[in-house]
Amino acid sequence: MIPNKDRIPAPGKEGWRKLTVVDAGSSGLPVGAEIKAKVEYADEATQEGKPYNKAAMDEILAASGETSGTAEALILDQPGFVLQDGAVVRIKLHTDMAAGATLNVNGTGAKAIKYTTQDNTDGSHKAGSWLQLIYSSSLDAYTFQAGGASPTPPGYVLFEDSGIFDPTVYGLKVGDIISVTCIGGGGGGGGAGSVGGTAYTRGGDAGKGGKPYYLSAGGSGGGGAGYGGGGGGGAGYSNGDDYFSGGSGGGAGRVVSSSVVLSSLTPIPVTVGAAGKGFTGTSAATAGGASSFGSYVSASGGTAGANNGGSPGTGGSTGGRGGKSTSTNYYSGGGGGGGGGVIIIDGRIVVLASNGGNGGNAPNENGASVTGTGGGGGGARASSSGGRLGGTSVYGGQGGDGWNSRNGADGGSGKGCVLITWGGY
Repeated sequence: MIPNKDRIPAPGKEGWRKLTVVDAGSSGLPVGAEIKAKVEYADEATQEGKPYNKAAMDEILAASGETSGTAEALILDQPGFVLQDGAVVRIKLHTDMAAGATLNVNGTGAKAIKYTTQDNTDGSHKAGSWLQLIYSSSLDAYTFQAGGASPTPPGYVLFEDSGIFDPTVYGLKVGDIISVTCIGGGGGGGGAGSVGGTAYTRGGDAGKGGKPYYLSAGGSGGGGAGYGGGGGGGAGYSNGDDYFSGGSGGGAGRVVSSSVVLSSLTPIPVTVGAAGKGFTGTSAATAGGASSFGSYVSASGGTAGANNGGSPGTGGSTGGRGGKSTSTNYYSGGGGGGGGGVIIIDGRIVVLASNGGNGGNAPNENGASVTGTGGGGGGARASSSGGRLGGTSVYGGQGGDGWNSRNGADGGSGKGCVLITWGGY
């Protein structure tokens, strides 16, 4: 074998070769003689190169070896490695890989290591593991050839009380995308009012129906359904000298959803908004509390309903307005139904609230029914000759009738919640 026969020839010597005669034929040349000949190829090499070594080329095309450096900045020594689009690299981790780690092969620069989702590494890869990566020039990063990690299984968690969301408890990784829905607490229902400090009717707390405390009263409004449902308004009443219209229903908590990319596995605080309080006779109705997921997502609570037929509460949906009373002969109008909240079944929001039904006006009206979902029905008016049934609702509480059962029926939970889903759940 002629030494360096695989070397690409220097300029000016292209095509010239030393050949040994093995069969002289009719040439007359002696067998074993060395001759100099010029050989032409269809595509001549035009650049001077290095001796070809298949093993070395395999290493260059698929660089491999154990890393060094730190968990955050991995290094692979690979002489001859060329950084180009599609270059394959196989590494054996000498340490646990940190979240967001980089890789520098043969001094070509620290490049991010990403999953095929283009999310950075999550810190779940342990020392001793072999990983196969491909360099992408468009991303200027190494990506896992086969996805790099098993996808996170679908799941959810529902917070009905304030607490802490720890991603590691649910097997989540840095770079995972979670969907967060915050629902604020519902607003409390207004009452009819009070005379001389005496409360004849009270508004319902969020999600609860209103409750009259006096016989001469109409039916109270029903509470809104689901998380963040508003409270029903208290029934209007007459004490023989004065008459008051029904209280208006509280508004439902607002609903805010957003996607969050986990940049770390640090636990995140979760706040669940409290249910608003209804009018007590001496204390005004209050708004619902805000729900939040750290600093990422926040939803305000519903506002409270006003007393004596005033403005209903607002928020994710609106409470019903208290019915009007125009004469002591008819005692009162019915209380407004609470604004419906949100119902969650099996971790999914399946019902968005409708507005609460208005209370019935005295002397001739029933409280309005709610044909949508979630709103509380309005309470009915009452008179000395009898009453009427309160309005109905698909999910929310029914309004009280105007004579026998004056309490508005309860709906759902008036407090808010925080729902977190992931993995395409």
